[in-house]
Amino acid sequence: MMPRAIRLLLFLTLILSPALTIAVLPVPAEADTRLVDCSRGRRIATALRVPAGRSLMIRISGICTENVVIARDDVTLVAGVAGATINATDPTKNTIQIDGAKGVVIDGLHVTGARNGIVGQSGASFVVQNAFVHNNAQSGIVALGGSTVTVTNTEMTANGATGDVSIGTNGITVVDNSTAYITGGSVSGNSGSGIVVTRSSAARVGRTVRFVPGPVTISGNGARGGSGVSVTRNSYALVDGNTITTNTGSGISLDQAASATITTNRIEGNTSTGISVTNTSAARIGLDERNTAPRREDGFTNVIRDNDGDGISVSYGANANFYGNLIELNGGRGVSVARASAGSFGDNRIRDNVRDGVGVFGSKYSLLAGFGLAPNPDFITNNGTGHDPSQAWGVIVFDGGSARMDNAEITGNFLDGIMVGDASMLDIRNSTVSSNTRNGISAMRGASVDLRSSTVSSNGASGVILSTGTAANVQGSTISTNSANGILATTGSSVTVTSSTISDNGTAGPDRGNGINLFVNSSANVSDSVIERNSRNGIEAHTNSTANVSNTTSSPLMIIQGHTSSGSGQGIIALMSSAVRLFRGFLSNGVTLVAPVTITGNRVGISCFLTSVMESGDALQNPGGGASGISLNTSDDLLGTTLVSTEIVDAGNVPRTVLAPAALTAEGGNCL
Repeated sequence: MMPRAIRLLLFLTLILSPALTIAVLPVPAEADTRLVDCSRGRRIATALRVPAGRSLMIRISGICTENVVIARDDVTLVAGVAGATINATDPTKNTIQIDGAKGVVIDGLHVTGARNGIVGQSGASFVVQNAFVHNNAQSGIVALGGSTVTVTNTEMTANGATGDVSIGTNGITVVDNSTAYITGGSVSGNSGSGIVVTRSSAARVGRTVRFVPGPVTISGNGARGGSGVSVTRNSYALVDGNTITTNTGSGISLDQAASATITTNRIEGNTSTGISVTNTSAARIGLDERNTAPRREDGFTNVIRDNDGDGISVSYGANANFYGNLIELNGGRGVSVARASAGSFGDNRIRDNVRDGVGVFGSKYSLLAGFGLAPNPDFITNNGTGHDPSQAWGVIVFDGGSARMDNAEITGNFLDGIMVGDASMLDIRNSTVSSNTRNGISAMRGASVDLRSSTVSSNGASGVILSTGTAANVQGSTISTNSANGILATTGSSVTVTSSTISDNGTAGPDRGNGINLFVNSSANVSDSVIERNSRNGIEAHTNSTANVSNTTSSPLMIIQGHTSSGSGQGIIALMSSAVRLFRGFLSNGVTLVAPVTITGNRVGISCFLTSVMESGDALQNPGGGASGISLNTSDDLLGTTLVSTEIVDAGNVPRTVLAPAALTAEGGNCL
């Protein structure tokens, strides 16, 4: 009550100053306080009969066995002593039910033994703080029908053990246009999901309305099916700064047009997927509402690790964007995108996952570093630790999918760095694909690859391998120091190489690696590039394959040199009805507009065997050292080729040196 002296002073002020124009605010009535000691037979329901109009505080002691219904505003139920408990009389009803009331606070109480622990409905507004809500048949806390609940420093545990899973057996359920703010405390060991947000509802988990962190531990939920956090049916959640671990389902699940912002969490050790986004849902993973990337103490936006399934799974029309995450040691893929779309803004570490680093199936995947964020690369490394030969790539794109990767480091994966197949498309730029156990990039069955301004190096087999009708464009890139070929195109595949360097391939041993190897009806168009020091040949065309080699500028960029292996070491070789065309330099008024192709410093400059075809008008320079410029069989001939100070081996294997430009023709041949 207001002290008598203050009341008298206020009264005299009003009486003695009738012309006072400043409004005097009414003094709020003090709260009524009631003490309810249930060990003495007192009842909460009796204390609630105080007439409305003044706030009501009920201090509770002991164990109260009753079902409490609150239908008036401004009620606080608070533990008067530690361990104060409300245990339902009728377990088929709710322990505490708030019917449309505002300003209700449940503070410090144990709430247990009912259908649901605490239920706010019909637009109720209530706070649960410092409480322990446990062992209820359905959910611990429920907000429904447009209600709002704030849950702070509360434990919600072991709910739903005997309830109907179809209704909800969760730590907290937010449903039907309701809102929840959950900060601090824990949600653990509930039979369904830890937190469910559904039917056009919203929740903030781990962050207050004022964006103050309040981490929640969400663990061990889902014994009867469920996830750590489940958001469904056009609902939204902001999940920030929490530990979400050892749940039977996914750590976070978004389904049926749900959406979420997921930042600074540790999502670890869940039995299924770390984060699942499916059925037209959308997620921002590592990016907040302001399109910035808040960091954890360890420097990552989220840590998604050691989950039994994929780290992040995006499927069936869903979309997810992510930045700055650590995605490691998951039992499936690091990131899986199936019939959906996903975009990385960079700075992710996708590593040491049992299956592929990134899998894209009938989907669209983009890695576009930047967009106002630090343009750090994605690192996709050492994936495929399960050593399964069907699912151990750094990146796999299949089933008509597409992937654009800009600024990526793809290294040390168990199989190929990148696998593309089944009419899928790969556009990779400003990236490095290196030190993968098998090939750098593999493409098959009608796939297409566009490789620009990138490096493919030090892989355990070929740098780039194309098979079964695949097409590739290589521009401004370096393909080097791979164990086998720089580029291998086979069975009807084709490659265009422009302004690139293909060098030092075949590190596994002599004669293991061609710069470009064309086999069985394959083709290459090579211009303005350097092909040098590969352990076997510069370009080899075999079995009805074709290589077109040219320059397009006046600079002598197209150089094939330094192939000196004792077993082969030829600049260009055409075998088994293949064709090689060296396009001659173009002169105008004595000025070279297009420079000739230079083939120099090889053990053999050009070989043409077994009814192969060669066309040339360029200077073939291979001076000194007894090296052969051209090697011909009896069935081959060469017309219109200018030889400069070059030793020639003719059909009789008799070396001759031509000291001046001359043309050579071998009888009965098909090289034109």
